[in-house]
Amino acid sequence: MRRRNERLLLPLTLDGAEMTAKKAKLKMNAWQIVTRAVEEGVNYGYARAHKHTDKPTEEHLKEELENAVMSAISDVVIWGRDD
Repeated sequence: MRRRNERLLLPLTLDGAEMTAKKAKLKMNAWQIVTRAVEEGVNYGYARAHKHTDKPTEEHLKEELENAVMSAISDVVIWGRDD
């Protein structure tokens, strides 16, 4: 099992007498990742707003949606770091 900060190294190649590993490159579609997080957050927030009542107030609905969406986005985005 790899540690969280450990980089994936694939595949091994033979250079002369020693073996070296090449770093695998990974591209992510940030738009798609954030879109999915927002959709998940909206669905969760809507369900949470209706947990104890069939007719939540507009304010309660907005609050639950905002909290759930920001939580879902925070699962896939690291805020405030310049790496």
